[in-house]
Amino acid sequence: MFKHTLRSFIYIICVYLFISLIPFSGFEDTTPDIQPYIEAETEPVDMRELESLYFSPGIAGASASPLTDKYIALTFDDGPHEAYTPEILDILREYGVKATFFIVGKNCEEHPELAARIIDEGHEVGNHTYSHLPNIAKADEDTIMRELLRVEDTLHELRGYRPRLFRPPGGVYNVTLDRVATQLNYTAVLWNVDTHDWRCPPSPKIATEVIKKVKPGYIVLMHDYVVGKSNTPAALRIFLPRLIELGYRFVTVSELINMSGTPEE
Repeated sequence: MFKHTLRSFIYIICVYLFISLIPFSGFEDTTPDIQPYIEAETEPVDMRELESLYFSPGIAGASASPLTDKYIALTFDDGPHEAYTPEILDILREYGVKATFFIVGKNCEEHPELAARIIDEGHEVGNHTYSHLPNIAKADEDTIMRELLRVEDTLHELRGYRPRLFRPPGGVYNVTLDRVATQLNYTAVLWNVDTHDWRCPPSPKIATEVIKKVKPGYIVLMHDYVVGKSNTPAALRIFLPRLIELGYRFVTVSELINMSGTPEE
């Protein structure tokens, strides 16, 4: 019995040693080398060389002059939404705040009365593509141009409005997008503070993110269209009075660009 047990033990030890030594005994490691693939597929770009991208103070490599006054811009993406957009507009009107709405064309077609209200109440409208174009980083110039022009046509028919700002879905920006933006005379706009409100976090968390991170000249990203229960309107009621108390004033993105020393073309 003892010899049998000893033999089994020795056999298990030999198998373990064999397996543990496989990577060093000439077997090829088939794990893909991900990092070189990423480097090969992603061409490094100096964002400061892109013609149509606005660098607001605080963004890495910013070229605009820092603002000394406490002006900031609130932005809302992806709308209009039948419920959240009018609620947000009511709150902005209550506090006397102007904002910039980067609309999605198909949502504008579904709710033209809300897009018209945004314009009529003195807010700015930017272009966020017609379909919230997925994988925009891989899209060709013709596709991107069709998406932007379709939004332009919709807004022109609605109010004779021609947007001058463009925000790429997901904040993705590259040389191809820059070429199209330049051809169509757009200023591309990203952000400094991302509230991640599209994930529907609690309203105090959204508000805290804004209050803690905002600085003069900053652009704040929010959404008036989310899937699920949006807490953005409730967050506005928390942080707007607080920022007003701290001396902040709210302007549109175009106004902020002009103040920053980087006028639009």
